[in-house]
Amino acid sequence: MDYEKAAALDGSDKRKSVKPGSPVKAPRVCSVLLVFTAVLAGAGDSRNGSGPKPGEPWENSLGMKFVPAPGANVLFCIWETRVQDFEAFVKATSYNAGEGWRAPGVASRGFNIDQDAVFSQTPLHPVTSVSWNDAVAFCRWLTEKERAEGKLSAGQEFRLPTDAEWSQAVGLPAESGATPEDKDRKIENVYPWGGGYPPPKGSGNYSGEGDGWSGAINGYADGAKFTAKVGSYTVNRLGIYDLGGNVWEWCSDWYNAEREARAIRGASFNQGAIGRLVSSYRAPKPPGVRDFNLGFRCVVTVGASARADLQGPGQGSSVASITSTGPSLVSRKAVMSRTWSARERPGAASVRASASSGAIARPSFRAATAKKASGPALPANTHS
Repeated sequence: MDYEKAAALDGSDKRKSVKPGSPVKAPRVCSVLLVFTAVLAGAGDSRNGSGPKPGEPWENSLGMKFVPAPGANVLFCIWETRVQDFEAFVKATSYNAGEGWRAPGVASRGFNIDQDAVFSQTPLHPVTSVSWNDAVAFCRWLTEKERAEGKLSAGQEFRLPTDAEWSQAVGLPAESGATPEDKDRKIENVYPWGGGYPPPKGSGNYSGEGDGWSGAINGYADGAKFTAKVGSYTVNRLGIYDLGGNVWEWCSDWYNAEREARAIRGASFNQGAIGRLVSSYRAPKPPGVRDFNLGFRCVVTVGASARADLQGPGQGSSVASITSTGPSLVSRKAVMSRTWSARERPGAASVRASASSGAIARPSFRAATAKKASGPALPANTHS
Protein backbone atom coordinates (compact mmCIF):
# COMPACT_ATOMS: atom_id res chain seq x y z
CA MET A 1 0.00 0.00 0.00
CA ASP A 2 1.14 3.59 -0.73
CA TYR A 3 0.66 5.01 2.75
CA GLU A 4 1.65 8.53 1.71
CA LYS A 5 -1.32 8.68 -0.68
CA ALA A 6 -3.56 6.97 1.84
CA ALA A 7 -2.73 9.60 4.46
CA ALA A 8 -4.42 12.24 2.36
CA LEU A 9 -7.74 10.44 2.69
CA ASP A 10 -8.34 11.61 6.27
CA GLY A 11 -7.83 15.28 5.42
CA SER A 12 -4.35 15.66 6.96
CA ASP A 13 -0.98 15.99 5.29
CA LYS A 14 1.10 13.52 7.28
CA ARG A 15 3.67 13.39 4.51
CA LYS A 16 5.48 16.39 6.02
CA SER A 17 6.04 14.66 9.36
CA VAL A 18 7.23 11.30 8.09
CA LYS A 19 10.95 10.78 8.11
CA PRO A 20 12.59 8.63 5.46
CA GLY A 21 12.88 5.02 6.62
CA SER A 22 10.40 5.47 9.49
CA PRO A 23 7.54 2.96 9.84
CA VAL A 24 4.23 4.41 8.77
CA LYS A 25 0.83 3.29 10.07
CA ALA A 26 -2.21 3.21 7.83
CA PRO A 27 -4.63 6.05 8.68
CA ARG A 28 -7.77 5.06 10.52
CA VAL A 29 -10.16 6.12 7.77
CA CYS A 30 -8.31 3.99 5.24
CA SER A 31 -8.46 0.98 7.55
CA VAL A 32 -12.19 1.47 8.06
CA LEU A 33 -12.74 1.67 4.33
CA LEU A 34 -10.76 -1.50 3.76
CA VAL A 35 -12.70 -3.41 6.40
CA PHE A 36 -16.03 -2.14 5.05
CA THR A 37 -15.08 -3.18 1.53
CA ALA A 38 -14.04 -6.65 2.71
CA VAL A 39 -17.30 -7.13 4.60
CA LEU A 40 -19.35 -6.23 1.54
CA ALA A 41 -17.34 -8.58 -0.65
CA GLY A 42 -17.66 -11.47 1.79
CA ALA A 43 -21.35 -10.97 2.39
CA GLY A 44 -22.41 -11.08 -1.24
CA ASP A 45 -24.40 -7.86 -0.81
CA SER A 46 -27.62 -8.19 -2.80
CA ARG A 47 -27.25 -4.56 -3.89
CA ASN A 48 -24.67 -5.66 -6.47
CA GLY A 49 -27.49 -7.38 -8.37
CA SER A 50 -25.98 -10.87 -8.27
CA GLY A 51 -27.78 -12.39 -5.28
CA PRO A 52 -31.29 -13.88 -5.12
CA LYS A 53 -34.10 -11.45 -4.28
CA PRO A 54 -37.67 -12.11 -3.09
CA GLY A 55 -40.13 -12.54 -5.92
CA GLU A 56 -37.53 -12.52 -8.71
CA PRO A 57 -36.11 -15.36 -10.84
CA TRP A 58 -32.41 -16.06 -10.30
CA GLU A 59 -29.65 -18.28 -11.67
CA ASN A 60 -26.64 -19.52 -9.69
CA SER A 61 -23.07 -20.26 -10.76
CA LEU A 62 -23.91 -23.83 -11.80
CA GLY A 63 -26.66 -22.68 -14.14
CA MET A 64 -29.42 -23.84 -11.77
CA LYS A 65 -32.45 -21.60 -12.30
CA PHE A 66 -34.76 -20.55 -9.48
CA VAL A 67 -38.26 -19.02 -9.38
CA PRO A 68 -40.40 -17.69 -6.51
CA ALA A 69 -43.20 -19.70 -4.93
CA PRO A 70 -46.07 -17.64 -3.45
CA GLY A 71 -46.19 -17.75 0.32
CA ALA A 72 -42.64 -19.09 0.73
CA ASN A 73 -39.47 -17.18 1.63
CA VAL A 74 -37.51 -19.24 -0.86
CA LEU A 75 -36.92 -19.58 -4.57
CA PHE A 76 -37.44 -23.07 -6.04
CA CYS A 77 -35.07 -24.60 -8.55
CA ILE A 78 -37.11 -25.18 -11.70
CA TRP A 79 -35.39 -28.54 -12.20
CA GLU A 80 -34.52 -31.49 -10.05
CA THR A 81 -30.81 -31.44 -9.25
CA ARG A 82 -28.98 -32.61 -12.36
CA VAL A 83 -26.15 -35.08 -12.77
CA GLN A 84 -23.83 -32.23 -13.80
CA ASP A 85 -24.66 -30.25 -10.65
CA PHE A 86 -23.97 -33.17 -8.33
CA GLU A 87 -20.83 -34.10 -10.25
CA ALA A 88 -19.42 -30.59 -9.65
CA PHE A 89 -19.92 -31.16 -5.91
CA VAL A 90 -18.26 -34.58 -5.89
CA LYS A 91 -15.29 -33.33 -7.94
CA ALA A 92 -14.78 -30.28 -5.72
CA THR A 93 -14.92 -32.17 -2.42
CA SER A 94 -14.12 -35.83 -3.16
CA TYR A 95 -17.33 -36.61 -1.27
CA ASN A 96 -18.06 -40.33 -1.14
CA ALA A 97 -21.50 -40.57 -2.74
CA GLY A 98 -21.12 -44.17 -3.83
CA GLU A 99 -21.33 -45.24 -7.47
CA GLY A 100 -25.09 -45.45 -7.97
CA TRP A 101 -25.42 -41.82 -9.04
CA ARG A 102 -22.82 -42.45 -11.78
CA ALA A 103 -24.22 -45.81 -12.86
CA PRO A 104 -27.96 -45.96 -12.03
CA GLY A 105 -28.33 -49.13 -14.12
CA VAL A 106 -26.06 -50.92 -11.66
CA ALA A 107 -27.78 -49.34 -8.66
CA SER A 108 -31.20 -50.46 -9.92
CA ARG A 109 -30.37 -54.17 -10.01
CA GLY A 110 -32.33 -56.12 -7.49
CA PHE A 111 -35.52 -54.17 -8.20
CA ASN A 112 -36.97 -56.68 -10.68
CA ILE A 113 -35.79 -54.59 -13.62
CA ASP A 114 -35.14 -56.11 -17.04
CA GLN A 115 -31.37 -56.43 -17.00
CA ASP A 116 -31.25 -55.81 -20.74
CA ALA A 117 -32.94 -52.44 -20.38
CA VAL A 118 -30.67 -49.41 -20.79
CA PHE A 119 -30.72 -47.05 -17.82
CA SER A 120 -28.18 -44.37 -18.70
CA GLN A 121 -27.92 -40.74 -17.66
CA THR A 122 -26.62 -37.62 -19.40
CA PRO A 123 -25.42 -34.54 -17.49
CA LEU A 124 -28.93 -33.08 -17.90
CA HIS A 125 -30.79 -36.00 -16.31
CA PRO A 126 -31.82 -35.79 -12.64
CA VAL A 127 -29.22 -37.30 -10.35
CA THR A 128 -30.51 -40.49 -8.70
CA SER A 129 -29.37 -42.90 -5.98
CA VAL A 130 -28.68 -40.03 -3.58
CA SER A 131 -29.63 -40.17 0.09
CA TRP A 132 -31.04 -37.36 2.21
CA ASN A 133 -27.58 -37.07 3.77
CA ASP A 134 -26.01 -36.70 0.31
CA ALA A 135 -28.52 -34.02 -0.67
CA VAL A 136 -27.90 -32.00 2.51
CA ALA A 137 -24.13 -32.22 1.96
CA PHE A 138 -24.60 -30.91 -1.59
CA CYS A 139 -26.66 -27.96 -0.33
CA ARG A 140 -24.07 -27.14 2.32
CA TRP A 141 -21.25 -27.16 -0.22
CA LEU A 142 -23.19 -25.04 -2.70
CA THR A 143 -24.05 -22.51 0.01
CA GLU A 144 -20.41 -22.11 1.01
CA LYS A 145 -19.29 -21.95 -2.62
CA GLU A 146 -21.75 -19.20 -3.54
CA ARG A 147 -21.02 -17.23 -0.38
CA ALA A 148 -17.29 -17.39 -1.04
CA GLU A 149 -17.90 -16.08 -4.57
CA GLY A 150 -20.09 -13.24 -3.29
CA LYS A 151 -23.30 -14.59 -4.83
CA LEU A 152 -25.11 -15.22 -1.51
CA SER A 153 -25.30 -13.10 1.62
CA ALA A 154 -24.45 -14.58 5.00
CA GLY A 155 -28.17 -15.01 5.73
CA GLN A 156 -28.97 -16.89 2.53
CA GLU A 157 -28.50 -20.59 1.89
CA PHE A 158 -29.34 -23.51 -0.33
CA ARG A 159 -31.26 -26.33 1.30
CA LEU A 160 -33.95 -28.94 0.74
CA PRO A 161 -37.51 -27.62 0.69
CA THR A 162 -39.68 -28.16 3.71
CA ASP A 163 -42.74 -30.34 3.24
CA ALA A 164 -44.93 -27.22 3.50
CA GLU A 165 -42.89 -25.34 0.89
CA TRP A 166 -43.10 -28.30 -1.50
CA SER A 167 -46.88 -28.27 -1.11
CA GLN A 168 -46.97 -24.56 -1.95
CA ALA A 169 -44.89 -25.11 -5.07
CA VAL A 170 -47.09 -27.95 -6.33
CA GLY A 171 -50.20 -25.84 -5.83
CA LEU A 172 -51.92 -27.39 -2.80
CA PRO A 173 -54.13 -25.29 -0.53
CA ALA A 174 -53.49 -25.11 3.21
CA GLU A 175 -53.18 -28.54 4.82
CA SER A 176 -53.98 -29.57 8.39
CA GLY A 177 -51.60 -31.67 10.48
CA ALA A 178 -48.35 -31.33 12.39
CA THR A 179 -46.23 -33.77 10.35
CA PRO A 180 -46.10 -35.01 6.75
CA GLU A 181 -47.71 -38.25 7.90
CA ASP A 182 -50.62 -36.27 9.36
CA LYS A 183 -51.10 -34.43 6.05
CA ASP A 184 -50.73 -37.46 3.81
CA ARG A 185 -53.52 -37.62 1.21
CA LYS A 186 -55.77 -35.31 3.20
CA ILE A 187 -56.44 -33.41 -0.04
CA GLU A 188 -57.84 -35.65 -2.77
CA ASN A 189 -58.26 -35.27 -6.53
CA VAL A 190 -55.55 -32.64 -6.89
CA TYR A 191 -52.55 -33.60 -9.02
CA PRO A 192 -49.42 -31.80 -10.25
CA TRP A 193 -51.15 -31.35 -13.64
CA GLY A 194 -54.44 -30.17 -12.09
CA GLY A 195 -57.63 -32.15 -11.54
CA GLY A 196 -58.72 -35.48 -12.94
CA TYR A 197 -57.03 -38.80 -13.57
CA PRO A 198 -55.37 -40.09 -15.75
CA PRO A 199 -52.84 -37.34 -16.55
CA PRO A 200 -53.03 -35.58 -19.91
CA LYS A 201 -50.33 -36.33 -22.48
CA GLY A 202 -46.98 -34.76 -21.62
CA SER A 203 -47.85 -34.20 -17.95
CA GLY A 204 -44.76 -35.96 -16.62
CA ASN A 205 -42.59 -39.05 -16.53
CA TYR A 206 -44.76 -41.73 -14.91
CA SER A 207 -45.30 -45.47 -15.32
CA GLY A 208 -47.05 -45.75 -18.67
CA GLU A 209 -48.03 -48.52 -21.03
CA GLY A 210 -45.05 -50.50 -22.24
CA ASP A 211 -42.71 -49.34 -19.44
CA GLY A 212 -42.99 -52.66 -17.62
CA TRP A 213 -43.73 -51.25 -14.17
CA SER A 214 -46.64 -52.36 -12.02
CA GLY A 215 -49.51 -49.93 -11.66
CA ALA A 216 -49.04 -48.50 -15.17
CA ILE A 217 -51.42 -45.79 -16.39
CA ASN A 218 -53.65 -47.21 -19.10
CA GLY A 219 -53.27 -45.38 -22.39
CA TYR A 220 -50.45 -43.15 -21.14
CA ALA A 221 -47.02 -42.95 -22.78
CA ASP A 222 -44.27 -40.46 -21.98
CA GLY A 223 -41.38 -41.86 -24.00
CA ALA A 224 -39.20 -42.83 -21.03
CA LYS A 225 -38.94 -46.11 -19.15
CA PHE A 226 -36.47 -44.66 -16.66
CA THR A 227 -35.52 -41.03 -16.01
CA ALA A 228 -35.92 -38.27 -18.60
CA LYS A 229 -33.88 -35.09 -18.98
CA VAL A 230 -35.07 -32.34 -16.66
CA GLY A 231 -37.55 -29.97 -18.24
CA SER A 232 -38.86 -32.52 -20.74
CA TYR A 233 -42.52 -32.28 -19.77
CA THR A 234 -45.16 -29.64 -19.09
CA VAL A 235 -44.11 -26.85 -16.73
CA ASN A 236 -46.45 -25.82 -13.90
CA ARG A 237 -47.94 -22.37 -13.34
CA LEU A 238 -44.84 -21.18 -11.45
CA GLY A 239 -42.38 -22.32 -14.10
CA ILE A 240 -41.30 -25.48 -12.21
CA TYR A 241 -40.82 -28.84 -13.93
CA ASP A 242 -41.28 -32.43 -12.74
CA LEU A 243 -42.94 -31.87 -9.38
CA GLY A 244 -44.79 -34.99 -10.45
CA GLY A 245 -42.85 -37.98 -11.77
CA ASN A 246 -39.26 -38.48 -12.96
CA VAL A 247 -37.72 -39.00 -9.47
CA TRP A 248 -38.94 -38.86 -5.89
CA GLU A 249 -37.76 -35.71 -4.12
CA TRP A 250 -36.41 -35.48 -0.59
CA CYS A 251 -37.93 -32.91 1.78
CA SER A 252 -36.15 -31.65 4.89
CA ASP A 253 -38.83 -32.81 7.36
CA TRP A 254 -39.00 -35.98 9.38
CA TYR A 255 -41.98 -38.01 8.21
CA ASN A 256 -43.43 -38.31 11.72
CA ALA A 257 -42.58 -38.02 15.40
CA GLU A 258 -40.59 -41.28 15.37
CA ARG A 259 -37.78 -39.50 13.47
CA GLU A 260 -36.65 -42.58 11.62
CA ALA A 261 -37.57 -41.52 8.08
CA ARG A 262 -37.69 -38.33 6.05
CA ALA A 263 -40.56 -37.32 3.79
CA ILE A 264 -40.33 -37.78 0.02
CA ARG A 265 -42.74 -36.24 -2.48
CA GLY A 266 -43.78 -36.28 -6.12
CA ALA A 267 -43.60 -39.96 -7.21
CA SER A 268 -41.22 -41.14 -9.96
CA PHE A 269 -40.93 -42.76 -13.36
CA ASN A 270 -42.12 -46.12 -12.03
CA GLN A 271 -45.32 -44.91 -10.32
CA GLY A 272 -48.71 -44.77 -11.97
CA ALA A 273 -51.22 -45.63 -9.24
CA ILE A 274 -53.73 -42.87 -8.58
CA GLY A 275 -53.03 -42.89 -4.84
CA ARG A 276 -49.34 -42.13 -5.35
CA LEU A 277 -49.76 -39.47 -8.01
CA VAL A 278 -52.06 -37.24 -5.98
CA SER A 279 -50.13 -34.10 -4.95
CA SER A 280 -50.73 -34.59 -1.22
CA TYR A 281 -49.16 -38.06 -1.12
CA ARG A 282 -46.09 -38.48 1.10
CA ALA A 283 -43.89 -41.51 1.65
CA PRO A 284 -41.35 -42.20 4.42
CA LYS A 285 -37.74 -43.01 3.56
CA PRO A 286 -34.76 -43.51 5.94
CA PRO A 287 -32.26 -40.67 5.35
CA GLY A 288 -29.36 -42.99 4.51
CA VAL A 289 -31.16 -44.82 1.68
CA ARG A 290 -30.00 -44.42 -1.92
CA ASP A 291 -32.61 -45.62 -4.43
CA PHE A 292 -32.45 -45.67 -8.22
CA ASN A 293 -35.66 -43.57 -8.46
CA LEU A 294 -34.80 -41.07 -5.72
CA GLY A 295 -33.34 -37.58 -6.22
CA PHE A 296 -33.82 -34.08 -4.83
CA ARG A 297 -34.54 -30.44 -5.63
CA CYS A 298 -32.97 -27.37 -4.02
CA VAL A 299 -34.41 -24.11 -2.81
CA VAL A 300 -32.51 -20.93 -1.94
CA THR A 301 -33.65 -18.70 0.91
CA VAL A 302 -34.26 -15.04 0.12
CA GLY A 303 -35.90 -13.81 3.32
CA ALA A 304 -36.35 -15.18 6.79
CA SER A 305 -35.79 -18.89 6.28
CA ALA A 306 -38.85 -21.02 7.00
CA ARG A 307 -36.96 -23.03 9.59
CA ALA A 308 -39.79 -22.80 12.09
CA ASP A 309 -41.50 -25.53 10.08
CA LEU A 310 -38.65 -27.85 10.98
CA GLN A 311 -39.08 -27.30 14.69
CA GLY A 312 -42.67 -28.49 14.99
CA PRO A 313 -43.67 -31.81 16.51
CA GLY A 314 -41.59 -34.60 15.08
CA GLN A 315 -39.50 -32.39 12.83
CA GLY A 316 -36.14 -32.99 14.46
CA SER A 317 -32.98 -31.20 13.38
CA SER A 318 -33.37 -27.81 11.78
CA VAL A 319 -31.63 -26.76 8.62
CA ALA A 320 -29.59 -24.39 10.75
CA SER A 321 -28.06 -27.26 12.67
CA ILE A 322 -27.44 -29.18 9.48
CA THR A 323 -25.68 -26.39 7.65
CA SER A 324 -23.71 -24.98 10.58
CA THR A 325 -22.18 -28.21 11.83
CA GLY A 326 -19.65 -30.52 10.29
CA PRO A 327 -16.69 -29.69 8.04
CA SER A 328 -16.69 -26.94 5.46
CA LEU A 329 -16.81 -28.37 1.96
CA VAL A 330 -15.36 -25.38 0.10
CA SER A 331 -11.71 -25.91 0.95
CA ARG A 332 -11.32 -29.68 0.83
CA LYS A 333 -7.61 -29.92 1.58
CA ALA A 334 -7.79 -27.57 4.56
CA VAL A 335 -10.77 -29.39 5.99
CA MET A 336 -9.29 -32.83 5.54
CA SER A 337 -6.16 -31.85 7.45
CA ARG A 338 -8.16 -30.15 10.18
CA THR A 339 -11.27 -32.27 10.66
CA TRP A 340 -11.54 -35.50 8.73
CA SER A 341 -9.79 -38.68 9.65
CA ALA A 342 -8.12 -40.81 6.99
CA ARG A 343 -10.57 -42.19 4.41
CA GLU A 344 -13.43 -40.24 6.03
CA ARG A 345 -15.74 -37.95 4.09
CA PRO A 346 -18.59 -35.67 5.21
CA GLY A 347 -21.82 -37.59 5.52
CA ALA A 348 -20.14 -41.00 5.65
CA ALA A 349 -20.77 -41.45 9.35
CA SER A 350 -24.44 -40.53 9.04
CA VAL A 351 -24.84 -42.88 6.09
CA ARG A 352 -23.27 -45.72 8.05
CA ALA A 353 -25.45 -44.90 11.04
CA SER A 354 -28.57 -44.96 8.89
CA ALA A 355 -27.53 -48.23 7.33
CA SER A 356 -26.82 -49.79 10.68
CA SER A 357 -30.23 -48.73 11.94
CA GLY A 358 -32.02 -50.09 8.89
CA ALA A 359 -33.51 -52.95 10.87
CA ILE A 360 -35.21 -50.34 13.05
CA ALA A 361 -36.23 -47.90 10.31
CA ARG A 362 -37.73 -50.45 7.94
CA PRO A 363 -40.42 -51.68 10.39
CA SER A 364 -41.39 -48.04 10.85
CA PHE A 365 -41.89 -47.77 7.10
CA ARG A 366 -44.17 -50.78 7.12
CA ALA A 367 -46.06 -49.43 10.11
CA ALA A 368 -46.53 -46.10 8.36
CA THR A 369 -47.76 -47.86 5.26
CA ALA A 370 -50.22 -49.87 7.32
CA LYS A 371 -51.65 -46.67 8.75
CA LYS A 372 -52.67 -45.64 5.23
CA ALA A 373 -55.12 -48.50 4.88
CA SER A 374 -57.99 -46.04 4.88
CA GLY A 375 -56.72 -44.37 1.68
CA PRO A 376 -56.92 -45.63 -1.92
CA ALA A 377 -55.59 -49.13 -2.45
CA LEU A 378 -52.07 -49.10 -3.89
CA PRO A 379 -50.40 -51.88 -5.89
CA ALA A 380 -47.38 -53.62 -4.43
CA ASN A 381 -43.80 -53.37 -5.68
CA THR A 382 -43.82 -49.72 -6.69
CA HIS A 383 -40.75 -48.67 -4.65
CA SER A 384 -42.28 -45.98 -2.47
